[in-house]
Amino acid sequence: MFIMSNRTVRSRLTFYRLMRWVAAVFVAPFFGITVDGAEFIPGDRHFILMSNHINSWDPIMLAVAVKQWELSFMAKESLFRFPPLAWAMKHLNVIKVMRSGTNLSAMREALARLREGRCVGIFPEGHRYQSGGVHPFETGVAMLALNTDAPVLPVYVSGEYRFRKGVHICFGPLIQLNDLRKLPKDSETITWLQHRLTRRLVDLSKNRP
Repeated sequence: MFIMSNRTVRSRLTFYRLMRWVAAVFVAPFFGITVDGAEFIPGDRHFILMSNHINSWDPIMLAVAVKQWELSFMAKESLFRFPPLAWAMKHLNVIKVMRSGTNLSAMREALARLREGRCVGIFPEGHRYQSGGVHPFETGVAMLALNTDAPVLPVYVSGEYRFRKGVHICFGPLIQLNDLRKLPKDSETITWLQHRLTRRLVDLSKNRP
């Protein structure tokens, strides 16, 4: 079992890195991807990547931009219904999120990966908004941040995913939350943290070209 587990890990890492290379060489130039703030991506510790969501290509382009880490994004269950796509999602570290219910299993899996020192990507708005801007957050990113020691890396994506129209990815400074982790993990703290994280993403959105 131990040997098979190691083989599985190596297989997934190889597939992830291969797909990231393909996206970096062929897809990113097609859309005209530009990246600012890459110096804010830590190389020595894990984090929660928090981004707005304008297109289905976002997680792939963010994976290209974050070269130092393999990201685990959360994605809706419908993407897992087609077996070949489900296999690819599994090997790309994707965490399945149910559209109904409390999604405790997805949250537990994301927390487990963060506690293993891995990086988790989340789109806290819960939906895609092609018009851009920052929309109200769901509670997921706040709950992840309060229950781990991982800082939050904010990133704002803007532009159009069309041939060489230009998509801009802008990273901001890490958000450290050590002061909040001493507070009760109740609805008041979660709401306050949601507002804090939302403000940081709004500030970052002002840097778009």
